[in-house]
Amino acid sequence: KKSFQDRYKWVEENLEKIYAMDKDFILDAESPTLFSAFCLVMRELKTNPDYVNHLPIFLDATCSGVQHFAAMLLDKNLAEQVNLIQNNEDRVMDLYTAMIPKINQAINDAWKSDMTVADFRYIELTRNHLKRIIMTKSYNVSTYGICEQLKRVFETEKRKISIKNKKGEVKELEVDYYKLPSKGENMIILDVYQLDKLGKIISENIFNQFNSLEEIYTYLTKITKILVTLNIPIAWSTPTGLEI
Repeated sequence: KKSFQDRYKWVEENLEKIYAMDKDFILDAESPTLFSAFCLVMRELKTNPDYVNHLPIFLDATCSGVQHFAAMLLDKNLAEQVNLIQNNEDRVMDLYTAMIPKINQAINDAWKSDMTVADFRYIELTRNHLKRIIMTKSYNVSTYGICEQLKRVFETEKRKISIKNKKGEVKELEVDYYKLPSKGENMIILDVYQLDKLGKIISENIFNQFNSLEEIYTYLTKITKILVTLNIPIAWSTPTGLEI
C-alpha cells in the first residue's frame, strides 16, 4: 500500500515500459488484463492529451467492518489502521498485513499443545490467503465459513484412502488434501480435520490483536445470543440517531 505521491512517482519511473507495453512488465502485475487497459489509456494520452478516458475507477474502503467498529468506539489507533484518520507519516495503512505475523505465530505455536498439527510450525500464510477471512470476521463469519474460504485459496490434491465399515468390508474413498505454503521449499499437506483446526486458530487470533475489537466483538456476540434466546428483535441506534 503506497501513498498517492509514491504511486504517481512509480508511474513516472516506469513510463517507457508502460508506453511500450513490455510483456514481462505487464505479466508481473496482479491483474495483467486491468493493467494492460491502463497502459493502453496512457499510450492514447501520450499522443492525445484530450483523450477521454473511459477506464472505470473503483473506490473501496479499508476493511469497512472494522472501520465501523473503530468509529463506534472512537478508537484512534484502530481508526489509523483502517485509514479513517490520517497518520503522521501520510501513508496508507493495511490492517490485513499488520495482522498476519501474529496469526502465523499462533499457527506455528499450535503444535506445542497438539502434536497432531506438528507440521503447523512450518506454515506461512500471506495476505492473499487471509485478507477475505479477516474482512468477514467483522460480519461474524463462522469457523466453518473460514474453512470454506481456506479451501478456495489452497491447491487441492485428490487421494484415495481405504476404510473398513461395520461389516468388515473395505471400501475406497477419494478425499481432498490441501497444499499450504511453508517457510521452506516444500508444501505442507493437510487433511480436512487439520484444516478445520487451522480455521479455528485463525478465527481466535484475528481480533485479539486489538483489545477494543475483541471487546466489541465479544459484547455483540453475547448480546445477540441473549436476544435470540428471548426471541427479541435485534435493534440499535446509530450515532446520528437512526433507529435500525
